[in-house]
Amino acid sequence: YLPAFRLGVFTAPIAMRLIRSGMLDVLAQDYVRTARAKGVRELPVLLKHALPNTLIPVITLLGLQFGQLMGGAVLTETVFAWPGVALLAITAIYRSDIPVMQASVVMLAVIITVVNFATDVLVSMLDPRVRRGPLARRRPTPCLDPERQLRDRRGRASEPRARGRSVHPCP
Repeated sequence: YLPAFRLGVFTAPIAMRLIRSGMLDVLAQDYVRTARAKGVRELPVLLKHALPNTLIPVITLLGLQFGQLMGGAVLTETVFAWPGVALLAITAIYRSDIPVMQASVVMLAVIITVVNFATDVLVSMLDPRVRRGPLARRRPTPCLDPERQLRDRRGRASEPRARGRSVHPCP
């Protein structure tokens, strides 16, 4: 248990502080007070309303700290003599085994990339604002009527005019 404790001892306090401060902020929000005023019990309020909004920055933090965890695994596997990729890389460095060093570095890079991608997907599932983005614009629905498509970029009617009528913008 000591190697696992050593790996988690640096990440856990940061995550706990972030969860605590995030939960205190979320519990003061209007939608949580509204759920309580409607008579929803405390546990569903915490689990369904407050916790998902609190976990968004925590998941991002843990995803970013995964690289540091992998770096700490090198030290942990070396000190505790646990067989793993990090110990394999250290042994390859001592023996000047270039292909094994390259393979271990590429494997760790792929693992870190997959974890960061999974973190982004998980955050986008929890936070709908991330899916669209703050600057994303809705695209207008295309017009089905060809007479209504005769507008230029500035919104002015283009040539030709349809039978003397003005050209209307798309709905």
